[in-house]
Amino acid sequence: MKLPLFILLASACTVAGCLDKGVSITSTPLDSVDGAGDGRAGDGMADSVAPPTDAGSEVADADGRSDGADAPGPPEVAPGDLDVGPKDITADSAPDGSNPEDALADLEAGDDGPADAASDDSDADEVADGETSCTPQCAGKECGSDGCAGLCGLCNDGLFCTEDSCGSGLCTFVVQAYFCVIEQKCVPSGAEAEGNSCQKCKPADSLYAWSPVDNGTSCGTAKVCWNGGCCDHAANCQGKECGDDGCGGTCGQCPYPKSVCGGGKCQCTPDCWGKECGSDGCGGYCGSCVNGDVCSEGQCSCPGVQCGSICCPPGSGCSDGQCM
Repeated sequence: MKLPLFILLASACTVAGCLDKGVSITSTPLDSVDGAGDGRAGDGMADSVAPPTDAGSEVADADGRSDGADAPGPPEVAPGDLDVGPKDITADSAPDGSNPEDALADLEAGDDGPADAASDDSDADEVADGETSCTPQCAGKECGSDGCAGLCGLCNDGLFCTEDSCGSGLCTFVVQAYFCVIEQKCVPSGAEAEGNSCQKCKPADSLYAWSPVDNGTSCGTAKVCWNGGCCDHAANCQGKECGDDGCGGTCGQCPYPKSVCGGGKCQCTPDCWGKECGSDGCGGYCGSCVNGDVCSEGQCSCPGVQCGSICCPPGSGCSDGQCM
């Protein structure tokens, strides 16, 4: 802050006693001083110092008398010798009508006016920079505070059948009772999958996928559900005499012990090795027993009395090659 010139000079003269040397201090409107010489308009009251007259001129004393003596100029006063106090600053001399005590405080504090204002602006900029220097901390977070009065995200899956919440930076979506969430849609319990009656929403089995209904459940004419799909037995067994029907059953059984199913067909290789009678395992025979012999474990034998080339029944006898 800059004090009016007349204040400083008045103070200087007070110290040096220049009032006794013939220096006259008056107060004039600033409009008559500030604009003088440079065309600038005045801004109020300014201090005007009447300089001492040239050598040899008369200087009026306090009584208005002239003694004809040369009037010396005001002594040089160093800035450090100035002693300005509240008594030296008046309401008329304080700039812009400010409080005289405030003007003195500004002088003692070394207020330079615009320079201090620029410094205050710089401090304000530093505060502003400090307010925007916060770096959000959202690494590994889906939601919650970012540490800078903001949020890392909100938990909202857009589904009416879930309860959304945030915990430790992670979102959780709890499915309400009697609902499934399948393909990002809310599905009520018991609802069938579109185009497949063998799959339903069964929360007890799965909350996020279709669950198969019981195998064997009818899903159409001659069709049954199997592992979540509708199985057509007749279509799957067309042209087959054996094998899996794809519906948990078979297309038929091969009739012989030695036959095997291959490609939906029964295939059998007769087995008569070491046999003279009995089945070949494929619907045929390995041979037949004659002369009363019977087949037992692939072999022909006489259960009674062998009489020559014939076998007599049990309990009979044999005489001259004849059964008796």
